[in-house]
Amino acid sequence: MANMYMWHEAQASRGCKEIASCLFKFIKSIPSTVKHITCFTDNCGGQNKSQIIVKFWLYVVRTINIETVDHRFFCCGHSYNECDQDFGQIELKKRRIKESIYIPEHWYDLVSSTSKKFIVVKMVDKDFIDLESLQPHFKKSVPGIRQMQWLHFEKSSPDTLYFKHSAADGLEMFSEMSMKVKNCRGRQKQFPKHLPTVKEKPVLSSKGKGPVRSNPIHTPNSSSIL
Repeated sequence: MANMYMWHEAQASRGCKEIASCLFKFIKSIPSTVKHITCFTDNCGGQNKSQIIVKFWLYVVRTINIETVDHRFFCCGHSYNECDQDFGQIELKKRRIKESIYIPEHWYDLVSSTSKKFIVVKMVDKDFIDLESLQPHFKKSVPGIRQMQWLHFEKSSPDTLYFKHSAADGLEMFSEMSMKVKNCRGRQKQFPKHLPTVKEKPVLSSKGKGPVRSNPIHTPNSSSIL
């Protein structure tokens, strides 16, 4: 089965914060007996490989019953992402239908009818978590993240990023990087047990005179987590 997390542009964008929100919704849906997660993604810096995602995983191992997380990135030009095949099926279905698509619900119906294995998960406003609230609790940046191909996180070391520059098993030992940040008195800041949801804010035009009007025909963002 493939979960298709979908939302429209009036709800949120399609960056790393939104991807993390989908991941968080998925993680909360799995049985509490699951203690380890392995996530495979491409190297897209705007969505999958960023300091926001690193802090998100550190939050997960610290606050949820997940004990270890591995986030492995596909090698560009040498790897196959099954999600791409799923998205290709959706694009093919869209080209074949004669009906016009005007509203997000039309996209949801199209995706769910493309394959029996596709499960459409509609994101609602409260599903989008405010990851900015994690920024004061970790170092601002992750030096060298673009060269990292394997990220590893452990509940026993909730402030440490373990990483490799190769996604292959056994070829390289994990290096580690402390993400801990302390306040001016040398004490670690109190960590939030729950992340707030993103507050609803109107999207203003460049002139600041009112909200931007959305195009009635819009392809919603989607993320498949396998």
